[in-house]
Amino acid sequence: MKTDGNITLRALQMALDNGADQASVTYECADQSSFKARGKDMDSIFRSQGSSLSLQLYVNGRYGCFSTNMLSDGDLMAFIRTSVGNVEMLARDSCRRLPDPSFCFRGELPDLKQYDPEIESVDSGFRRKVVLDCASEAGSDDRVVSMETEYDDLDDFFALADSNGFFKTLRQTQFSLSADCSIKGEGKSKYEGFWYDGSMFLKDFNVTGVGRMALKRAADRMGASKLPSGKYTAVLENTVSSRVLSPVVDALQGGALYQQDSFLNGKLGERVFPGYFTLVDDPLRPGFFGSRPFDSEGVATRRRKIIDCGVVASYYLDTYYAARLGMEQTVESPSVLYIERSGLPEGLAGDLGSMMQEARNGILVTGFNGGNCDGATGDFSYGIEGFYFEHGKILYPISGMNMTGNMLSLWNGFAAAGGDPRKCAKWQIPCLMFREVDFNGN
Repeated sequence: MKTDGNITLRALQMALDNGADQASVTYECADQSSFKARGKDMDSIFRSQGSSLSLQLYVNGRYGCFSTNMLSDGDLMAFIRTSVGNVEMLARDSCRRLPDPSFCFRGELPDLKQYDPEIESVDSGFRRKVVLDCASEAGSDDRVVSMETEYDDLDDFFALADSNGFFKTLRQTQFSLSADCSIKGEGKSKYEGFWYDGSMFLKDFNVTGVGRMALKRAADRMGASKLPSGKYTAVLENTVSSRVLSPVVDALQGGALYQQDSFLNGKLGERVFPGYFTLVDDPLRPGFFGSRPFDSEGVATRRRKIIDCGVVASYYLDTYYAARLGMEQTVESPSVLYIERSGLPEGLAGDLGSMMQEARNGILVTGFNGGNCDGATGDFSYGIEGFYFEHGKILYPISGMNMTGNMLSLWNGFAAAGGDPRKCAKWQIPCLMFREVDFNGN
């Protein structure tokens, strides 16, 4: 795969030569493969190699963003000349500017172990074998209606340059395998099970067990029923626990704050969560999805506490929204999030089973089916599936229920975090326990 980041420097000079006062150029080149099987037969094979270039242009106090995949020098020159002319017709915006160079990453890039050169040796035979072996893990189980499996790999190259002198390149690889199994129940009923795994390095890529797990999760759903509406202790499996953290993170984003669409607006420096809740963003953890030395603007990343002992300690503010809100810039989005477990009243070092033993009775949530959260108020309603358990033991599956409430109330009932985040997830959020959660079975 061609990984020439110097195209950003050439495009940058073209932008300045054609009248831009400042400019930032991003180049991305990706080589992606996807092999899908339906049952024990190949269903589709997809392979793509593509590249694109994005420009942020600042012209006489005006701003515009443009992208193209026509990357010859002649095409680029014509595209940039036209783009600069288009920006000149826009309204002025004094908050649009490049980040202060003092905020940007400098020096040698750390080795965050994001790229595996072994991807060059992966061939179609390997991809085909992985996806078909995964499909065959359902064996001869006559309950299976369908088994769909998918193998994907990605080699992604990224380069960023701006007119303040920033120029860096990154490269990342990903390998993933997923299975979606459907089995028949009584009458016309069907039950679904999904599972996936992934890694950034081929040697760490687990290619066995994904199909079996999808089949098991489908079979475990058989005979699901509703519970009476009421308040229950909720334990969220590590595959879905990020769902209830996502609205909190969204509420910390500059865009939501500026548009008054955040239930954490004006809460910086205030304690609105339990004193034992600390959320950390650590973008410099080697070998983790999402690790990065700088954000999309080139601003240097660092480990920071987002929620510190219940206090809102940091917002996610890029250059533009920091200027709009009159606040100090941080970074534009999260990288690798995790919850500090020290100090939790029921902090557990173990897995899901030990947390259910601690909870004794409640609902284990293993999936969310639609629903939404109001960004301005934090009110939410999510369809869920999972299991009812007593004394730490699962009794039967449940479905057709909603989990409802308010995000601030939910997190103020946060009781425990396990020690089992999935390495293949970008956010390292383990199983979580919440007390007194409303579940509606009507």
